[in-house]
Amino acid sequence: MTDPIAKKPADFFRTYPLWVAALLLFTFLLRLIEHLGAVLQGTGGTASALLYGLLNDAGFALSLAFMLCLPLLLAWWWKPRVSFVLFIVFSSIYLLVSAALSRYYLVTNTLLGADLFGYSLSDIQTTVRSSTYFSLADLLPMALLVLFVAAVRWVQKRSLQVFPWAAGLLLLAGMGCTFRYNAFSAQPGTPGANLSVNKCAYFVNANLADGNTGSKRSHLPLTPCC
Repeated sequence: MTDPIAKKPADFFRTYPLWVAALLLFTFLLRLIEHLGAVLQGTGGTASALLYGLLNDAGFALSLAFMLCLPLLLAWWWKPRVSFVLFIVFSSIYLLVSAALSRYYLVTNTLLGADLFGYSLSDIQTTVRSSTYFSLADLLPMALLVLFVAAVRWVQKRSLQVFPWAAGLLLLAGMGCTFRYNAFSAQPGTPGANLSVNKCAYFVNANLADGNTGSKRSHLPLTPCC
């Protein structure tokens, strides 16, 4: 007879890898959108930049999955639906922030870090809106977010599960990647090097390295690259 206390964690670890797989898939799709934008602009969209970018994105997404695992497990123990909703919320925020930072990079050709807090919201909005073009690709991140939610709901409704050891492998990989972000890079000093960076990881590292930046206002102009 199955112990009901042990069954809930077991069910979680059979389901969680599928959630993480969905997060990885849509993280990679966002990377492809960013890379396509760089190729169209001629700003470092090389094959090596794409490869390193995918590796960096995988590392950050796995790290996020590792850090979310314990709170989501506790929520699942209480009520699986709560765990599912929390995963959707945190993952959606991550994907939206990733898309916004990627868009900012493509417009300004600048990585946004702790200096974000030195600019007003109107400065940033003016800069992004001053891009010389708007394409259908700009709407793709929102479409991907809708598809991401639909994909995870599809997995949840059908109670799809995998072997628990898959969760162990993903969590070990995530633990190894935590705080070792952007370990892969194209040739330093080239546009491809900045393109291959995971923008969320760069933002997190910059703020961890300089916690006092938020109290200072930058006097540097925000200038679009095109």
